[in-house]
Amino acid sequence: MKALLKGAVRCALRFWPETTVVLVFLASRLVYRTVFDIRFDVTPVFSFIQYIDPWFVEHDFMRSLLHLHHQAPLQILIVQGCMKILGAAHAFVVLEALYVALGLLLAMALLHILRLLGAPALLSTIAVSLYTVWPTSVVYENWLFYHLPTAALFVFSLVALLGFYRRGTAGAAFLFFALIATVTLIRSTFGLLFLGAAAAILLILPPHPCGQRVSPRSMILKAALLPFLVVALNSAKPRLLVGHDYGSALLWVNLSNKIFAELPSSEANRLSESGLLSAPAGYEGPVTLVSAYGQFQIPHAPTGVPLLDLDSLPGAVSNPHALEHVLVAERYYRQDAIYLLTHYPGAYLRSVWDGLSSSYVSSATLIPILPKQMNHRRLAKLESYAGRALGRLADGRLVLLMVGLPLALLYGFHRVRGPRARRESERSSVAVLSYMLLTIVYVTGTTVLISYGEFNRYRFDIDPLYLVLSVLLLRDIGSVARRHTGFAGWPPGRGMHGQPPASSLACPTTPTARAR
Repeated sequence: MKALLKGAVRCALRFWPETTVVLVFLASRLVYRTVFDIRFDVTPVFSFIQYIDPWFVEHDFMRSLLHLHHQAPLQILIVQGCMKILGAAHAFVVLEALYVALGLLLAMALLHILRLLGAPALLSTIAVSLYTVWPTSVVYENWLFYHLPTAALFVFSLVALLGFYRRGTAGAAFLFFALIATVTLIRSTFGLLFLGAAAAILLILPPHPCGQRVSPRSMILKAALLPFLVVALNSAKPRLLVGHDYGSALLWVNLSNKIFAELPSSEANRLSESGLLSAPAGYEGPVTLVSAYGQFQIPHAPTGVPLLDLDSLPGAVSNPHALEHVLVAERYYRQDAIYLLTHYPGAYLRSVWDGLSSSYVSSATLIPILPKQMNHRRLAKLESYAGRALGRLADGRLVLLMVGLPLALLYGFHRVRGPRARRESERSSVAVLSYMLLTIVYVTGTTVLISYGEFNRYRFDIDPLYLVLSVLLLRDIGSVARRHTGFAGWPPGRGMHGQPPASSLACPTTPTARAR
């Protein structure tokens, strides 16, 4: 027993960054639960359009899941499928454990990535620990929504990508693409375009062959085939089963409302009264009752699927998945959005800039939904202190984000386009950083260019990627300062437990090399 205890202590000391992060995570969750009384918030299941109403779960679950037309199915399948099988009370216990596990695994994966990319152990441990204990992370970890799973899957895909460049195996490549495909099944924002762009990065910068019989590009194409087919089938499903394109119900509604909100009130009233904009433009799309459209309803034959046919559910709850919302969006909101885009491009650009310069650089908890949640209210004072530490302005923007996010992004582009990127030893880090930049730009672009609010909520999905870029930037700044000043207090970046960082690997470790 004594020898076992000594072995455990030696292991903990050897892997002290991992041990520290685990202990920080567990201690902080205990404090948040006992001192702040944080509890798992399951209310989105009963009120958000990203889920289906519990009535459908009870009476027509699988058919409703198949006929979703503006939401991805996997989050619903996992969460509400668990509720159907186990009952709500037991399901929420299981889901809470799953979300806590995702939070811990996300932290450990972040640390793993930073160490493989050569970030100093102490800097990596501090950064990940701060991210873990931050009130925002705790709020989202205890919120039964798709943001934490999405953020975790992005980080896990980075681990898989680094594994592919270190080992060069088809299994690692398949895992990378499978994780991206899983993201597309959770968030309707992603699809074939994002998966194809990720594949293009790997094809442009494949791992070094290192004597392998199969070329890396051939391996990448084969590994991506099945995930591509799954994503393509999911994208085609609404057109095949419902008769309408994926996500069309919300695209035009978002664009129309986005531009309309930027117009002066006098001009908005003139457009509405003159008939240049349709009357449904005043509604909030899927969150209204179908009957509220009045004369603007579009008659259609019943589909026989309650999810698509029912206007409201028991208790007079509106059905956001009714086919009528799609038809109204396609006929009215589409023409409104196109008219506003062509006649008021300045208002559209102002809306985009306002989103980037305002809510995008605010705390991810500053959204209209969260103040209604108990966890957010219980952490309001702590969140206020955290905001002050990041330089919170009167309008909610955080100075550290206003400066840090653009710097991290510019650093990432410099790393993938600068002279250093041409070295063969940088191939793996350039590929990983390129994928991170793709993800950041894609998430930012698809939300800021289309949605009309809550950009900081969407940014939470990619905050871990910004964290990785920021730590690597600080490492390089420290290295430059150390070279110019001769100061030896800033340790050079090393890989996991003294191994060379991933950026120094010219090719994956082959079985022969491992045997030696």
